[in-house]
Amino acid sequence: MNPVVKPDTRIKDIEVTDDSVIAHLMDGRTISVPLVWSWRLMEATSKQRKHYEIIWDGGPSHTSAATTSFLRSRYGSWLRVLSTPAHSSWLNQAEILLKSFEVRYLQRGNWTSRQHLIDHLYDSTPEYNRLWAQPINWSWTRRDLHNWAEKKST
Repeated sequence: MNPVVKPDTRIKDIEVTDDSVIAHLMDGRTISVPLVWSWRLMEATSKQRKHYEIIWDGGPSHTSAATTSFLRSRYGSWLRVLSTPAHSSWLNQAEILLKSFEVRYLQRGNWTSRQHLIDHLYDSTPEYNRLWAQPINWSWTRRDLHNWAEKKST
């Protein structure tokens, strides 16, 4: 029986060139994507491309001391690691928003053209904002996060 070897997929270094974003992984592999996949980076100057933020969201990185230790050893004291509870990132909130919009305005749609769909979306937005879109009232405190992490670690 062959044991399954998991590759070390942590990012060792990131490089942004004039045409690619390249991630060098701890296990020696390299992954790259075209720069045009990120309009912000595409429009940035070379100097701006050297200053970026990595948002590490999902999985065990929310609570992993090993991840925090690795990041601090790699990037030094200028890096500030913030832990967030699952489903609290802006991306999760955007996904929730889009799903609720889909349920209320798109699932039963029958459009005859792309423009008809676009007109429907524009016409639906004010009603959605008036009836459904509400500011998020964050209720988690730092103490809640620590209590949650303690429960998960035992």
